[in-house]
Amino acid sequence: MDVKIGSSTVLTSEDEISLVNYIEYMAQRGFPLSVSQVIGFARCIAKEHPGARVFNEPGATEKWWRGFKKRQPEISLRRPDPLDRGRAAMGNVETMRDYFKLLKS
Repeated sequence: MDVKIGSSTVLTSEDEISLVNYIEYMAQRGFPLSVSQVIGFARCIAKEHPGARVFNEPGATEKWWRGFKKRQPEISLRRPDPLDRGRAAMGNVETMRDYFKLLKS
């Protein structure tokens, strides 16, 4: 029997998976989210469910973050590589267009 001890989580498992997917999506594009950004998104998601258990007044906290990381072990916090953002910026259509214009001239 799979029974969890303790209070229920504020976000549903589907909401947490969606949040994980968004965190991974942003990181893959060179824009990893900070803990405070993830907490902010969690607050917004929780507000979308009327009648559901919500965060206290200050919202999601560091304690929530630690629990979230335990429930979602694929999430890790790392300093972004400065090169990643540069590469992401170079993937911009306008930047690429300008680059090829320079090559032609």
